[in-house]
Amino acid sequence: MTYSIDFRKCLLSFVQEGHTRTEASALFVIDASTLRKWEQKGHLQNKPRQRSLRKLPKDQLLAYVEQHPDAYLREIVEYFSCAIHAVWKALRKYNITLDKLSRTEPRRFLAVLAVLVALPICLY
Repeated sequence: MTYSIDFRKCLLSFVQEGHTRTEASALFVIDASTLRKWEQKGHLQNKPRQRSLRKLPKDQLLAYVEQHPDAYLREIVEYFSCAIHAVWKALRKYNITLDKLSRTEPRRFLAVLAVLVALPICLY
């Protein structure tokens, strides 16, 4: 949980007025070790979060999927050298499905239909 800068200043001034960390922690319902850390830091600002760079740039991912529409998830993972979950999430974010069955189902139906049409029909 992140505490506001004003709250931190208030707590530190309370301790500097002569109260103990234990009193301050009991009164403000905060751990004494947190107060100690704030005193040792010398500043009260939060450090900015370090965000990692995106491993899957949108344009490169969309271009790869367009060039390789029948690619399996593991093939995309190998190409971008990242985790399966990262590729899956990115594809889901851009509403891209790699559903092989829906693309091959009409072909299968036509192949089975061609075989059935070629069979001789026996009327008994």
